[in-house]
Amino acid sequence: MLLCGPTVKSGGHGKSRKWKRLRKPRMPEDYFKLIHATGPLKPSVSETINVWNEFTILSKEERLDRLAKHFVQQLSWPPAVTHRHCTRDLQCSMTHFSKTVISPGTGRLPCEHDRIIAEVSFSINNVLKLDRQTIVFDFGHSEDFGVVKLLDTIVETMQLNERCVAHSSTMSGLTRFERSTLNLSESEDLDMQFRVHLQDIQKLKKFWQMSESEKFEVAKVMKNRGNKLIRASQYVRALRAYKLGIGFLQGSVSVLTPNDAQNEVSSTITPTPEARQLLSLCFANAALCLLRSVASASQDEANSESMRQIIHKCIAYCQNAIDLDPTYTKSWFRLAKAHAALGEFDAAVKAGERCLREAQTSPPDPFVIELNKLLQRWRGSAFKAMEEERAAVRKAVLQKYRYADYESDDEDEIEKLPISVWSNSLAANMMSLHEELEAFGEKMPEPKASRSGRSGHRLETIVDDDISDDGEKD
Repeated sequence: MLLCGPTVKSGGHGKSRKWKRLRKPRMPEDYFKLIHATGPLKPSVSETINVWNEFTILSKEERLDRLAKHFVQQLSWPPAVTHRHCTRDLQCSMTHFSKTVISPGTGRLPCEHDRIIAEVSFSINNVLKLDRQTIVFDFGHSEDFGVVKLLDTIVETMQLNERCVAHSSTMSGLTRFERSTLNLSESEDLDMQFRVHLQDIQKLKKFWQMSESEKFEVAKVMKNRGNKLIRASQYVRALRAYKLGIGFLQGSVSVLTPNDAQNEVSSTITPTPEARQLLSLCFANAALCLLRSVASASQDEANSESMRQIIHKCIAYCQNAIDLDPTYTKSWFRLAKAHAALGEFDAAVKAGERCLREAQTSPPDPFVIELNKLLQRWRGSAFKAMEEERAAVRKAVLQKYRYADYESDDEDEIEKLPISVWSNSLAANMMSLHEELEAFGEKMPEPKASRSGRSGHRLETIVDDDISDDGEKD
């Protein structure tokens, strides 16, 4: 229904009403790929429909700009960086080449990291450079195999078993490095022709179909690709790469602790520290992707519930990385920054101090210098938050003491104070409340005994009981 549009009723009074479907042009493939690339962060169906209703009346250039801007806003990517990358990627599939389909395919499209097997002929100014050669590369990462990026972009628009001819120019279709590799002049703008037959699309194996060594190698590839995408500020794609690496290694025998491995009766695989370290890096770098996304959001978006959920997921990734490798300082650093983003400055200071203990290097790493500055700021924020809490508690308790005798009939209102819902630190502040008031030149009001005959010192007795309990626990 999303492809064909909404339905309306036709027919008047006394006639049977039939449902007639309004026709709309199909959404472009780039629109769907941009939606699916977002993974768990994709917008809701209602948001997608609203954007699509506006999308159909725009020109080609306006559609391109609207798509990029809308999803930058939905994903909280850096507008100054990601909008440029997003627009460039869409333009690669729309304007950098023209394509003619010779024979259509079977309808199956490639996805990122799929293994592509294609027969390619390539010519420049009608001079044949490559004749029906079989090219193998992973979709989305052709540069890792020494294949020009334009071929990757052409395959993006193809279906399995499709044959096509694509035309482009060396200036718009090749990067500077690719032009130098082909010994082309920077000033020359020559015609290029690609004849491509997409022979096969091979999906990645499932983790249960792989050996332990294969899992490790694939996870290592995904980690390296994630690092490359982070440097290009493509945080969503990087996060997906790291999550694939985590999926291949998490639960694998090679990352179990020695005690857990001994419980595997039939297993002959020995856990390796390299696999545990690799999994820890994938978790820590996945947390970095989430932190970068949150940091680039606006103030209103940063305070939204969805962003808080992202930060909580970031904290979980950091904890997983620390469980695997407690000595990796960047995991502690990112954990501290995530807690600070939630306003949990005490936890941020604690994680930051642990990071400094682990980072005993000379000279110190650049992030350690940054962490020292952040720790000063977090300590100040924690002290300010504590002062605000203490002031709020002081005000609430004074009001309870002043009006307890007038609002209660059978027992003191002070006995109804919900101390249990306050934290231990606030309870400790209440224990010395009279001392704090004296320091500020105030006196604790002495309410009269209530009708029940109980005095106004019941709160102090309850607090003393809490003190004794705490002493026994220590």
